[in-house]
Amino acid sequence: MDYGNSPRATPLIAEGRVYLLGAFGHFHCLDLASGKMLWFAHLAEEYQTKPPKWGFSGSPLLTESGIVLQPGAADASVAAFDPKTGAVLWETPGRPAAYSSGTLAKVRGRNQIISLDEAGLVGWDAATGRELWALQPPSTGDFNVPTPFLIGDRLFAASENNGARLYAFSPEGVPGAKPVAINELLSPDAHSPVVAGTSLFGFGQGGVLVCLNTADLKTRWATEDSVGHYASMISDGKSRVLTVTDKGGLYLHEAASPVPRGFLQLTTESRHVVSHPALVGNRLYLRLGETLACLEL
Repeated sequence: MDYGNSPRATPLIAEGRVYLLGAFGHFHCLDLASGKMLWFAHLAEEYQTKPPKWGFSGSPLLTESGIVLQPGAADASVAAFDPKTGAVLWETPGRPAAYSSGTLAKVRGRNQIISLDEAGLVGWDAATGRELWALQPPSTGDFNVPTPFLIGDRLFAASENNGARLYAFSPEGVPGAKPVAINELLSPDAHSPVVAGTSLFGFGQGGVLVCLNTADLKTRWATEDSVGHYASMISDGKSRVLTVTDKGGLYLHEAASPVPRGFLQLTTESRHVVSHPALVGNRLYLRLGETLACLEL
C-alpha cells in the first residue's frame, strides 16, 4: 500500500477501552489498562469490500447507538458496533468510503453523524443510521480527507477541488445545495482545518497557511511562502493554533498575524512528518520519520 501499511486512523479511547482501525480494515477493541483484546472485526472480509486506495482512514466515532465506522460496502456504507461486544447494531447502504473521519453534531434538535464518502457529504441519523441527506459538490475527484464539522449552526467542509464551504441547514436539518460562503484559497487535500475563536486555520493553494473569518470565510491572512503540503493542527479553541508540517516545521500562530508567534525546525533531514501529534500537558509527542520525539512546549 502506498505510504506503508501502518494505521491511518487515530485510535478512540472511551470507558476503559481503546478502539483501533487498521489500514486494511482490522478493527480491534482492547482493554486500555491491560492491552487484552476484547473483540475483533475485519471490515474488508466481513463486508466483502476492498479498502480504499490509501487504506481505511476514518477514526472510530462514539455515538449514542454505538461505535460508528464507514466500511464502504454497498449494503453497509456506514455501520454501528456494540462497544462492549462488537455486535453489529445497524448497517446503512450507500457509497464507498473516503478517508474522512465522521463528526457527531446536533442539528435542529437531532443528533446526526456527518462525514464524507467517496462522492461527497452525507448525514445519517445517529440513533438509527438512516441516511438523512447527501450532498455532492460541483467539482468531482476530491480525495475527501478533511473532517467536516459545525461552526455555530452551519456546516463547514473543505477539499482540494471545491475549496472551503459553509452550508446553512433547513428547519428539517438538511444543508442547502448551495453554500452560503465559499473560499477557494483554503483547499486542503490531506488535513483537517481547525477553529480558534472566530478564526479558521488551514492549508491553502501552494502550501500556504491561511486564516479565515468563520462567519463569512473571508481571508484574514495567508503566509507568503509555502510551509509544506501536509499539516497537523491543534487549536486552543480561543486564538492560537499549533501546526506541524511535513517539512518538519512547528509553528505557533495567532489570528492577528501571519508572522508566527513561535517557530521550531524539528528536523533538517528528509523525513515524513505525517502522523498527528499527541499533546499531553505541555509535552508534544510526534513522529519524525522513524523517530519518536517529545518536545516540552
